[in-house]
Amino acid sequence: MESVAAMCRSRIRYRTGTQPFLKWKIHHRCNFSCAYCRALREPMVPSLRDAERAVQRIVEVLPGTWKVVLTGGELTSTFRLTSQIVGDLGEAGYPMRLISNFSASARAYARLIRISNGRLREFFLTRHAQYLSAREVVKRAAELRAEAGDSVAVTVRQVILPEDSQLKEAVALRTALSAEGVSFYPLRYVSFRGKQGQGHTYERVSSELLSAVFSEFVFAPRRKGTYCPAGFEYAYLNPRGELYSCMPYKYRKEGYLGSIWDEELPALKSEPTLCAVEYCSCVPGR
Repeated sequence: MESVAAMCRSRIRYRTGTQPFLKWKIHHRCNFSCAYCRALREPMVPSLRDAERAVQRIVEVLPGTWKVVLTGGELTSTFRLTSQIVGDLGEAGYPMRLISNFSASARAYARLIRISNGRLREFFLTRHAQYLSAREVVKRAAELRAEAGDSVAVTVRQVILPEDSQLKEAVALRTALSAEGVSFYPLRYVSFRGKQGQGHTYERVSSELLSAVFSEFVFAPRRKGTYCPAGFEYAYLNPRGELYSCMPYKYRKEGYLGSIWDEELPALKSEPTLCAVEYCSCVPGR
């Protein structure tokens, strides 16, 4: 009979299309000034030596089959540091995804691919509409596609406000990006005044446009009581070196697995456990 862990593993991968991965938030420094973002309040950046040691400790914790998702802050704003981390992880054999705000040039992103020895295989580039027009997004995405080649996946993400004009633009942007071989992943705007997962902020917009934009996924589905990969095939590492089973648990001050700086390294879970979060937007890989 198939074990619970094996059953969960197959269901996780069927649902998400991803392999086990670590999400590593390296720092909070950013070259943008979004009022809602905590980056401005925590600008600390690790030294090159600390980053080198962090990779060494990660290698001791993570199986070589895992992927490492690198995020910030904005990692291209500390290009030398990011280059070193990408190079060290690539040398250790880990496949990588880089999350960026699309402020760097296509050549800069392509340089990171070369430094990684081809192990940097995915870019998730988040469009901030106040900084980058839709036309400029398509232009930059086409340039990156040309520089990166077909072996690298490129996805543009954007938070879509509950307005018909934003939904219309999102439909047009997806079509234009698709023509360039680039995926588009819309993110729902979440109001903290209501219950997550219910789509309450989109009640006054066109249902036809809403389904056209958000037809591919459900935001913050009910997870409580279902088997979860958190801490088993997914983990979150913050800039202080603290390892958590997932980000929602971290914000709940739960799921702490240990610090990579402790003498005794943190251990991953040996099997999946039941999720304790009612609505969880922690979709692996996103």
